[in-house]
Amino acid sequence: MADFAFTRQDETHVAAATTKTVPLTCHGHSRPITHVSFSSLPASTANSAAPSSQYYMISACKDNNPMLRDGLTGDWIGTFIGHKGAVWSSKLSEDASLAATGSADFSAKVWDTFTGECITTLAHEHIVRSVAFPPVSGRVGVLATAGMEKKLRVFDLSRATGGDSTANGSPYTNGASTTNCSSTTPSYEIAPGEHQGAIKSLIWSHQDPNLLTTAADDKQLRWFDLRVPSPIATYTLPSPPPQPPPTTRQEPSPSPPAKTSTSSTRPNQAC
Repeated sequence: MADFAFTRQDETHVAAATTKTVPLTCHGHSRPITHVSFSSLPASTANSAAPSSQYYMISACKDNNPMLRDGLTGDWIGTFIGHKGAVWSSKLSEDASLAATGSADFSAKVWDTFTGECITTLAHEHIVRSVAFPPVSGRVGVLATAGMEKKLRVFDLSRATGGDSTANGSPYTNGASTTNCSSTTPSYEIAPGEHQGAIKSLIWSHQDPNLLTTAADDKQLRWFDLRVPSPIATYTLPSPPPQPPPTTRQEPSPSPPAKTSTSSTRPNQAC
């Protein structure tokens, strides 16, 4: 975001300074973006206006290629190559050393953000819609996943085996090479059979690393404690109001309709 200041006069003719924020456009993705997340602000930056070089943004996209960027400038750092389907979720670990992505290729992948290498691939039985690292500094060996399986899983990354990756060229690439990896990683399902619909969102609590929250297509929000085998709380979302029946003709508008504008996104011109 770029800030600049200008002055204006109100009805009292008193000049006042106003700061306008101009959004930055990050080019690179060629299809719709499904998810964007940021790393945690370093302690020195959270309480200071000074910029930090360790603040990152990761974006998931239907072009199969999640991208890592500088969180302040939006500058491209690298593209994680390896997924064979749309990427629905992308998250960074608390210290930003790892990235996790969930995809329509029935897998979640964990990446080294410094080298771009795929550390491990976590196979699933259906589309992975959400991934999450625990928000605890130094505890990057655990990853939660959820999706169309209707299962909430927790993987122990510290015990992954067979996760060697191979690449033709640098794993960080603009699309010229690919990275493949696979492994056997211990995991367990939290509250089996609890979800009756696809899980669309997963959040790890910042207050307690044992608490997870899910949102599913069965209109339920659920709170889980990893130390308890069933949800500790649930909330049923209200149903949307019924839609009026379709009409066969359109009534004339008493006033001119509001103007709208649309634009098509060309490849490599949107992020």
